[in-house]
Amino acid sequence: MSATRLPCCVLLLTLTSAAPAATFCVGTSNELAAALASAETNNQNDDIRLRPGTYDAPSGGFRFRNGVISGGDDADIRISGNWSAFFGNPCGIQLSLDPFDTVLDGNFSTRVMEIVPRANTAVHVSLLAFLSGNTVGAPTPQAGAGLHVRISTSHDATVTIERNAFVGNVAEDFGGGLSAGSGAGFFLINNLFIANTANCRHGAASLTDNSALGAFVINNTVAFNNVGDDCPQSNDRGGGVRIGGSANMLFANNIFWGNENQDLMLQTSTARLVANDIGVLFGTPGAGSGINFNFDPDFSLQTFLDFRLAETSPLLDLGILPSINASWQLPDTDLDGNLRVQGASVDLGAYESAPRLLADGFE
Repeated sequence: MSATRLPCCVLLLTLTSAAPAATFCVGTSNELAAALASAETNNQNDDIRLRPGTYDAPSGGFRFRNGVISGGDDADIRISGNWSAFFGNPCGIQLSLDPFDTVLDGNFSTRVMEIVPRANTAVHVSLLAFLSGNTVGAPTPQAGAGLHVRISTSHDATVTIERNAFVGNVAEDFGGGLSAGSGAGFFLINNLFIANTANCRHGAASLTDNSALGAFVINNTVAFNNVGDDCPQSNDRGGGVRIGGSANMLFANNIFWGNENQDLMLQTSTARLVANDIGVLFGTPGAGSGINFNFDPDFSLQTFLDFRLAETSPLLDLGILPSINASWQLPDTDLDGNLRVQGASVDLGAYESAPRLLADGFE
């Protein structure tokens, strides 16, 4: 069972055993907001499917808050993009696996999405692009301008964020792109964080996990995120990713590069780092950490937001493969939907490159 499949399977087991499932097919911002509101109290596990397009966030952002509203249920929530019609089902198939085909846009004026789950609500978010969120001057909490998954201390379900893009979001503090955590297992898989900013701390993401299952941060690309000057100068002001908590954590095959001040900040002693490319690391890797790298990734950059690896990148085939009985596995596909491990080993970051011979069509 792979790291990406594990939370999916946990969710499916819950969907089939604990409560009936409700599926929403949405194509407009109003339909998405209505589906999220219905999902808060319908006592069903909810699968919200977004058709490709751009969804402008309303004031305050798209919200699912079954954890704080009166009558909120304990059911799970799954939100995913790129759904198209298939044999009469308007959201029957995901023809594209590119998150930029389904865009949630804060238009620089509001947070894009907030999820506040109840204690037993599992959360799964995939194949979405969170763009141009802004929480500067907004009511607290001002974390997570792209996506804020705000859990309680009693939270006891998995949170999975996989194959999404977080671009150009600006938070006042604690995660420009993403602020999230879990009480029963956190999965951050195959995501892209580019040009996000926190005016105080942690430009790309601020993560916390205290779960028994642990946190798995696998094959993400975090590059060129920023931090402002709204807080006094301190060691915890970095543009990259911050993680804290007591859970056992695994970081594998990620790229943390070119972020302001710090690329990865460890506010924990339990983070095991293996085969990551890290520009500036703050903190001490935990027991069991392996070899990590400090190489310029050599991104392709042929077009805007092209953070695939160039043919000359030293990060090609540089990742690690899990053993058969490991507690984690590789994601099945990369951020483009291409199969993982097309060369001698897995590439670092969110994208997998085809071997040169295959890419050139055997020329």
